[in-house]
Amino acid sequence: MILRRLSQSLKKQNWAAIWIEFILLVVGVFLGIQVANWNEERVDRMEYEAALGRLNAEIDINLASLDTFDPEIASSLKKATHAFTVLQSCVDNEENLSIVNAGLEEIRGTNGLRLRRNALNEITSNPRLLSKQTPEQRKRFSELLFYFESLQPEADYYDRQPQERRMEDSPILRIGEPYAFTGRYQGFDWTITRRRLELNVPLAVACRDNMLIKTFFNWERKQGGLPVIAKKWREELLDTKKLIEAHR
Repeated sequence: MILRRLSQSLKKQNWAAIWIEFILLVVGVFLGIQVANWNEERVDRMEYEAALGRLNAEIDINLASLDTFDPEIASSLKKATHAFTVLQSCVDNEENLSIVNAGLEEIRGTNGLRLRRNALNEITSNPRLLSKQTPEQRKRFSELLFYFESLQPEADYYDRQPQERRMEDSPILRIGEPYAFTGRYQGFDWTITRRRLELNVPLAVACRDNMLIKTFFNWERKQGGLPVIAKKWREELLDTKKLIEAHR
């Protein structure tokens, strides 16, 4: 409409009308651009707030996982360490034999530690989300990602390495009776039927078996590193959650 009136004014050489129509055209285009920019900014802001919500929810899930993991690894380490100490004492009696056999069951497996980071990956890699972050937010999210990426390989190693040596190959161990084993690994519960591993020699003999001693030692050393990683992750998660909630 404006362009048609501007064309008619040019034919009539009505310069006053031409200037008015031109100004209206420029203002219209300017306002249209501003409205589009405002709308895009509003959409970007809504997307960022949603991303913050997803990250906050992910942090809550990870903290809940750590709440479960911490007492589990503490209990597991306590049982294995006690059995290791009893084994090294070489004191042979029924009570000590039962403790060592319980320890053998404990060190047959490991306690996996792996947390979620889909929302964190999104908020630290999406350019539109990055553009909405304050310097403080960007630094905090980057720090959390750094500790996930640097410590996850360590956690995986502590989980995998103790299982590389097959305990059932030891000649001083025998296969016992089957039982229903219930455990938790990588965040989910599961139950299987498996057979026990038990000492096939007196405790006074087992305590001098170098392979068995080193199996206990290796398990205790590697699994003992997981609480340190869990503690650091918890600190970083809580610092990030505090920053997110202060933003709201």
